Amino acid sequence: MFPTGEAKGQVPAVVILHGSGGIDGRGEFHAKALNAAGIATLEVLMFTSGNRPRDGSRSNFTHM
Repeated sequence: MFPTGEAKGQVPAVVILHGSGGIDGRGEFHAKALNAAGIATLEVLMFTSGNRPRDGSRSNFTHM
């Protein structure tokens, strides 16, 4: 999402990552507040609710 108001040129950005339950609305809450402060946001869908990997962090972060 882009900041509200008249942002011109480059703006700071935050990547919002959901918890183990999937996207649940908290990201949208924080995105609105950040956008109002002039900060762009991107919420990444890593997996759907209830479909998180059961193999631990190594299945998600293969570089570890």
